[in-house]
Order: sequence, then structure tokens, then C-alpha cells
Amino acid sequence: MQVLFKILRQTQNSSPQVQTYQLEAESGNTILDCLNRIKWEQDGSLAFRKNCRNTICGSCTMRINGRSALACKENIGSEVTRLQHLPSTDSSKAGPAPIPEIIVAPMGNMPVIKDLVVDMSSF
Repeated sequence: MQVLFKILRQTQNSSPQVQTYQLEAESGNTILDCLNRIKWEQDGSLAFRKNCRNTICGSCTMRINGRSALACKENIGSEVTRLQHLPSTDSSKAGPAPIPEIIVAPMGNMPVIKDLVVDMSSF
């Protein structure tokens, strides 16, 4: 399935900007799998943390569609399903279903170093 990733990018002490990436993904792919593919195939400058890929360390915690979550745990299929069940403001439009959008942002309670990497020294 085609998925749009809207990633909030910024560097320390700068204003955030949204950058959009379109990706062909399987429903079982994790958000972290997709971020890796974006970094490897589309934009090598994208910065994010990862370590264990087993939902243990917490290093890949970020905001996914407005809620804090582990990128290595959340998968595309369940996230798209969750988004479809949220109330829509314009559900009366006819035509093909829009491409699902996944908004990824850094944790909101720590200063941003770069893109999705936050300063965890206070933690």
C-alpha cells in the first residue's frame, strides 16, 4: 500500500518544517522499518534513534499521529486502521480513498537536537 509520511524536521533552535515522503509499504512493516527505508532510499540526512528493535530500550520513542509510541512496535496496518476509525471532518467526498498519512514528530517534552532525535540528558 502507498503511505505518505509527514515528518516534522528541524535542527536545534530552529523552526520545524514538515517534509513528506511517499513509500510503498506492507501492512506488517513497522514505522521504524519505513523510517529506515526513507533514510536508505530517499533521504540520507533524516535523523532518528534506534537500538534494539525489540520494544525494550525505548530509544525509538517518537510522536506518531499525535501520540507517543515506539516506532519499532507500531506497524503500518494497525496505524492506518486506527486512523480510519478517527472522526473525519470531510467524509462526504466521493472517489478513491486518499493515501493514508502518518505524521511523525519528535517527543514533545525534550529539546530537539535534529529531526526526530531529542536531547535525553535530563532523562
